[in-house]
Amino acid sequence: MKETDYHINNVLRMSFNALPSNNDKELLKHIAYFFVGIDKDDSETILNACDTKTRSRITYLVDKCLLSIGLNNELKMQQLIQAMEDGKYVKSHLTSHGSEVDY
Repeated sequence: MKETDYHINNVLRMSFNALPSNNDKELLKHIAYFFVGIDKDDSETILNACDTKTRSRITYLVDKCLLSIGLNNELKMQQLIQAMEDGKYVKSHLTSHGSEVDY
């Protein structure tokens, strides 16, 4: 891994760890795994049906630059954030906090 990539990954980890609640972290993971490229309104409908309150939290993630909304209202996430979400760091974070979610 390049030194620059290492520093970027550290910043991304700090941003992830700085999220104020586990619900925000879970929402970011759900979006990374299932909803990138999907219409924001459709994603909110699905997530709300799963008892996940998303509208204000999606706005919060956008404000923190961890998520963006495309011109066609699709959820977008920078590839390095998605790669971090797919990586061992987030999975180890899940298991160390007792989550039963298995991606």
